[in-house]
Amino acid sequence: MHQVPLPGMKWVDNHRGVFNVELVAVSTIHTQDQYLDKFFALVHALDEHVFPVRIGDMRIMENNLETELKSSIAALNSAQLEPVVRFLHLLLDKLVLLVVRPPVIAGQIVNLGQASFEVMASVVNRLHKYLDTSQDMHGRNSLLSSYIHYVFRLPSTDPNSPSPGPGGLGGSVHYATMARSAVRPASLNLSRSRSLSNSNPDISGTPTSPDDEVRSIIGSKVRDSKDLFHEELALQWVVSSGSVREGALQQAWFFFELMVKSIIHHLYFTERLESPRKNRFPERFMDDITALVSTIAGDIVSRFQKVNKDQLKINTSLAFFLNDLLSVMDRGFVFTLIKTYWKQVSTKLYALQNPTLESLRLDFLRIVCSHEHYVTLNLPCSLLTPPASPSPSVSSATSQVSQKNLFLKSI
Repeated sequence: MHQVPLPGMKWVDNHRGVFNVELVAVSTIHTQDQYLDKFFALVHALDEHVFPVRIGDMRIMENNLETELKSSIAALNSAQLEPVVRFLHLLLDKLVLLVVRPPVIAGQIVNLGQASFEVMASVVNRLHKYLDTSQDMHGRNSLLSSYIHYVFRLPSTDPNSPSPGPGGLGGSVHYATMARSAVRPASLNLSRSRSLSNSNPDISGTPTSPDDEVRSIIGSKVRDSKDLFHEELALQWVVSSGSVREGALQQAWFFFELMVKSIIHHLYFTERLESPRKNRFPERFMDDITALVSTIAGDIVSRFQKVNKDQLKINTSLAFFLNDLLSVMDRGFVFTLIKTYWKQVSTKLYALQNPTLESLRLDFLRIVCSHEHYVTLNLPCSLLTPPASPSPSVSSATSQVSQKNLFLKSI
């Protein structure tokens, strides 16, 4: 416009430029990083079920998609940090989706949970290492903290995402978990190219291709999965080993907070916030939490002689995690977890008195006891529930106190 004289227009300062406007396009169509490009392209191919996939000069067919997808997930460790930060929220969302919903590729369920968890741990550690200036007083990276607080949602409860079905990563016809709602007709989750009967919409017509028929059979056999993200995260963390486990341990706060938010979202969207706490979670999930807490407590005890900032952060993260669980899980179960930590630390202190380990235990206690309802939670019975007996015996009351008040007497 500045090159064309317009009638009635007067230029300021003889047409001198006052300011410059620069536009920076940020799009997953071209992330300017080959590793992110390949990962997002393959995820999009699963999402839309469009094959072959062209990435540069490479032509990927469905029969070798599994190998390429696994290699692209592992290669995310080599992605440049700047584009990773730019697309962090989308990248984490896709990895969370792969943890919860293993896709079906060429008729086979592909479990990518462990690979996705490994990359998440690696990405989180890279951000913590190279963006150490953007951390709060507790050592939490602001980008990761904002993702948990503002962005993360359970894939199955996001109202803006397509209904999960036996589909691609967006919910078309290619998932092995997160079954469709029981009130939806089966025909609403068919692939795009599948026809419907004119007489009865719930009866599908003849498939347009053999591939459609195969996908329909796979979709009809999608199992009802009760494995939510917090359950899968706990499982993958427990079974991890080596550098992956160490990486997750160093940034335990991120995975703990992610797990807690997943739990709360699950309880809210399934309307279980008012249900009895003992019935909220499956036994296998509680077993995984027990194993996880026991393992991390053991790590804290075994490393106390070389305590550094990271060790203090692990101890603090575990304490805040158990503090959060007191609000959503059965108090008896959480007190058992606290007792597990207390017992391991105390056993070590009995064998070897150490002021550093004692300090860790006191910090742990201070955080757990800071729960706003900690005293109420330690009462032998609920204030809103009448006693089982109008006049319970002294021995009965003593037994209740000893069972419920597992920890208050220790401070």
